[in-house]
Amino acid sequence: MKRALFLIAILGGLASVANFAFQILTASRLTPGAFSLFAAMLTIIIAIGAGSTGFQIVTARSVSTRIDWSPEKRWLDKTTRQGFFASIALLLLLLPVSPILAGAIRVDPYVVALLLLFLPISVMQSLAIGRIQGSGQVVRVAGIGLALAAMKLLGGAVVLYLGGGAVALVGSLLVSNAVVLAAIMRYARQTGNCTSSIISKLTITLFVAQISYWSLISLDILIARVALPEDLAGQFAAAATLAKIVLFLPAMLTTALLPWAGRRVGMGSSRRRMALVSLIGTFAVSTVTSIFLLVSASWLVVALFGSQYEESSRYVGPLAFAYIPLTLTGVILQFHFTSKRSVYAMTNVIALLLAAGLVVVGPPIPMFYITVIAAVGTVQVIALLIEAFLFPSEVTDDSMQSEPITK
Repeated sequence: MKRALFLIAILGGLASVANFAFQILTASRLTPGAFSLFAAMLTIIIAIGAGSTGFQIVTARSVSTRIDWSPEKRWLDKTTRQGFFASIALLLLLLPVSPILAGAIRVDPYVVALLLLFLPISVMQSLAIGRIQGSGQVVRVAGIGLALAAMKLLGGAVVLYLGGGAVALVGSLLVSNAVVLAAIMRYARQTGNCTSSIISKLTITLFVAQISYWSLISLDILIARVALPEDLAGQFAAAATLAKIVLFLPAMLTTALLPWAGRRVGMGSSRRRMALVSLIGTFAVSTVTSIFLLVSASWLVVALFGSQYEESSRYVGPLAFAYIPLTLTGVILQFHFTSKRSVYAMTNVIALLLAAGLVVVGPPIPMFYITVIAAVGTVQVIALLIEAFLFPSEVTDDSMQSEPITK
């Protein structure tokens, strides 16, 4: 386990650096207005990926707990087929309303149609990664993340070198994801046959929980693009890009948590000590990172983004601290994902709706957005923690036991 965590830390760290470098590269080569557009489109891509990650957890849970699973090797098992057709149906359903979103973020409707193409690719990719993750190959999952981040960085560099803008960058991201999907399918096949139904209470719970969680993380950038002038929105997006290091660093821990938590469910073992250690470690890493960003924001912004983004430095530190509760939420959710509970999904939805409502009716001021994210995130993490571990009558180890793991 220690060796695996060490390798995950290295690969995850490199992937985080590559992802961060990609965003720094785009920000430094684009004007603040153009970067605010790219950041808004990237937020939509992240939301699509978030929903797809709900499907990833379905297959990861199935393989790790051996529930709705068989050892028969399949390229396209039942869960994957259903996920693909569901993503295509959703794409066709959203196409007619794409002009509304296009108007909100100030782009042509065809650009939104391009963004919707991420739906089938992201769903298929997430289902494949979930199968690999659930089998315990967490180092390989980290390697896939690194490969995707490296391809994004390389593709972005080529696009910008050739003079491409925000839309061309989105196209390069689409190609990168498609290539990674094709490469990992053979590894997914080795993990067995998942027979979990996409149309089930479990899947809907996971989908809703994930998309609402990641939408909350990305809400500030999207609202800034809609409500603020282009230049100020670009400054805020740059600050959020830097501050989200706080979220990226603990992400490598949560990648490894799910399969281990799933096995403990199958064995009927307690997970409270694992949760405590994970939360303390995440809080420590996030806090130290936030302090570093607070004291070095001015230097980092100028060094990484250029002097045109100097105004964004005032938002970096506050944003970093505002994201700390969301990092803890990411850890707690791994334990919810492998339990039989479902109320946590509604908690995430309420948090998202509350934050969205507050920023819509409140003043269009960046510091107000930051305050909302911090306050709502704190309430959310407390609620999820209580739901997961402080109600013995509802979440005892016995109540979270699943069917025994089959041979």
